[in-house]
Amino acid sequence: MQISGGWGQEPQDQLEQIEEGGSRYRAVAKLAHLTGHTRTHISHAIRLLKLPIAIQKMVRSGQLTVGHAEALVGVELQGSKLAIAKQIVNQRMSVRETRALVREARKETATVPKNELGKTVNAASPDVLRLQKRIAERIGCEVRLDSDAASLTIKYHNLDILDGVLEKLGLLET
Repeated sequence: MQISGGWGQEPQDQLEQIEEGGSRYRAVAKLAHLTGHTRTHISHAIRLLKLPIAIQKMVRSGQLTVGHAEALVGVELQGSKLAIAKQIVNQRMSVRETRALVREARKETATVPKNELGKTVNAASPDVLRLQKRIAERIGCEVRLDSDAASLTIKYHNLDILDGVLEKLGLLET
């Protein structure tokens, strides 16, 4: 009898991943012991290294706190992270306000299209997503802004809806 590894992996590959995970856990635990910090502290510090260099510099210079940076780790898109970091600095936001902003950014990026591998496709900045949402609410149709192609796409399901959109835009000829 042959056991399937599931998800396209052989059992041996899965065992290697478990062993690798165990090795990483032991390495973090050993580093925590050597430095006198907790494993959680070490893990958070490692996660901060995944932030763009510009944001790491903002933390080092004191423009952002570690709390702000930890909240930014949760933002999926790299460009969005930097835009949000600049907004935090410019508006002198607290960590609590930053977490709320990050939650909102996550909601907005949840609507960003993904490819078959789950990777973001044509990722838009939070500002573009907000504008896209405002336009959609105003005209009552799904809207897609593509800043790379400098285009605006309006989806409508029938000609009556198109007439409504054109009327709202002042373009309906009678």
